[in-house]
Amino acid sequence: MDEYDVPVAKASTNGYYQEMLNVIKAIMGTALKDNPSLKFAVITGCLKITKESIFTGTNNFVSDSISSNRLNEYFGFTEEDVQKLLRDAGLENHSSEIKQWYDGYHFGDLDVYCPWDVTNYVHDLLINPSAVPESYWKNTSDNAIIRSFIDYAGSNITKNWKPCFLTSRLLKKWKKT
Repeated sequence: MDEYDVPVAKASTNGYYQEMLNVIKAIMGTALKDNPSLKFAVITGCLKITKESIFTGTNNFVSDSISSNRLNEYFGFTEEDVQKLLRDAGLENHSSEIKQWYDGYHFGDLDVYCPWDVTNYVHDLLINPSAVPESYWKNTSDNAIIRSFIDYAGSNITKNWKPCFLTSRLLKKWKKT
């Protein structure tokens, strides 16, 4: 379940937070706890899920964040993943530009590439060998929840929070607006 927290954040912004929590609790209870066919689930979002009341009906819950090292290679493409993809696609000559554009995530002790950007650029190159890199990830989701955290924290954000997935340039941009 990707970005489970987006509907909760939207509901908070638009005044129906409690109603959305009830909906999400029902979904989580049905999908996770009361589902005899489910063996394993992955839930992603910006909110730390173990502290959210929507998960009180679940058990055997393990939470990993982007600052832990246990699963960091699964948060994106590793260097080896990208090199294999480029070899398989016959696009090894684009390695340096892909690294420059899309090797920007740091999880735990590992740098990884954005899979969405890499796969979209490889797709474009296969269709048009003279395609140029783009910010494919731009405008694919709502960053309002992250913005609200930054606004809430104010100027202390850079002192108290270690942004693993936001660049300092992005933080500066948000502080200006």
